[in-house]
Amino acid sequence: MIENAIIKKKYQSNLICLIVGVILIAVTVALAIFKGNVDKKDKEASTPFADAYNNETLKADDMVYVDLTDELYEFGYYDDTERYYFGFDEYDDMYIIRCSQSKEEDIAKEIKEKGTSHVVGTVTKLKKEVLDMALEVFNESQSYEENKMTQEFFDGYFQGVGLWVGASKTSATGIAVLAVFAGLGAFIAILAGTVGVVKFKRGLKGLTDVDKDRIANELSNPATEYIKKCNIFLTPNYLVYADSGFEAIPYEEMNWAYQFTQRYNFVPILTNIHIWLKDGKEKQVGNMSVNVVKKDDIIKQVFEAIYRHNPNVQFGYTEELKQQFGKKKK
Repeated sequence: MIENAIIKKKYQSNLICLIVGVILIAVTVALAIFKGNVDKKDKEASTPFADAYNNETLKADDMVYVDLTDELYEFGYYDDTERYYFGFDEYDDMYIIRCSQSKEEDIAKEIKEKGTSHVVGTVTKLKKEVLDMALEVFNESQSYEENKMTQEFFDGYFQGVGLWVGASKTSATGIAVLAVFAGLGAFIAILAGTVGVVKFKRGLKGLTDVDKDRIANELSNPATEYIKKCNIFLTPNYLVYADSGFEAIPYEEMNWAYQFTQRYNFVPILTNIHIWLKDGKEKQVGNMSVNVVKKDDIIKQVFEAIYRHNPNVQFGYTEELKQQFGKKKK
């Protein structure tokens, strides 16, 4: 490691990021296990959907179950994950069931094999358009007028709710959301930390102890400039970059440098400096996020320092310079 407080701090930041990622993985796993236990307890405590109807104790988010004995009859859908069906139990009581197409296929298979399917889920309030479609489809399926439902009877029968198969209660869903965010954070932290640590080690790998001592001495030289916004040191003989990686580039080895802006859907998200060396290698330094102001001035300051130490370096991007310098040597 280079004996410099800032360099060491930057390396430690990448290492801490990696450790935080590992901790977040453990948190994600713990939350997933906890959610599984909560779901299991909720299902064990579920009550018959019919009892909730008859006792008029229907509450959205309550966990209920129905033992279906007939294959589900589809009456509407939005996509493969949100479809609506009529379902019947052994007493010919009818329910509105919400589930995915794959879940409906599982239910149909179980009924065919066992004669019944025990489905568990939460009580869910149904959209008006779903209820309207249910009434319309049901009445169209009836050949006799006396078997059709009136709006009043329909509303009283279904009470505006259905059973959402496989859904978790809000409390368990909240745990799942936390697990997702923790998992996403773990992925980002581990990726950023790993990349930073690996790049740091790779940048230091080619340096001898003599090189490291020389760079450390130059970093402490009063003539050295440190540009914090892009994490670049401009020493008497080196451009040193330490942030999400480490590079110590002798000015005399540089051939070509240019500013590069990375975009996502045409929106700038990252600006840095690409430097091509005499041996054909490319280095990327000075990463600056979109919130860094006066990036052009910062890069101009870096380019002016490079030019002072090596007037032969070419600056700016053109196809001619790319053809001349931008080809990696084998």
